[in-house]
Amino acid sequence: MRIIVGLTGLSGSGKTEVANCFEQQEEYSVVRLGKYLRERYWVEKREGESIEDYAERYRFHSIGEYMQNDIRELQQNRKIIIVDSLRTAADYNYFKSCTDKFILIMIM
Repeated sequence: MRIIVGLTGLSGSGKTEVANCFEQQEEYSVVRLGKYLRERYWVEKREGESIEDYAERYRFHSIGEYMQNDIRELQQNRKIIIVDSLRTAADYNYFKSCTDKFILIMIM
């Protein structure tokens, strides 16, 4: 099993900056949930739709679940996956279920 490190924290706390530091090292791979949300959710959402409604419409409970094929590929190629940034309990639970070596770090 690979190690998965989830980064969480308020907007502007430095999660992406921390992830960028890890990404410079060969044994790490970064999954950017925020980038995915900006690319998919904001383009596809309906007027007034919450992120929870969007997830229900596409029948997934976490962004990680929706990206599971990409995550499996990363798990085969890298020792440690950094998740930038966990936003919901569903994402936390999904990534925790992917490995027995899950670490959650809150950036303040």
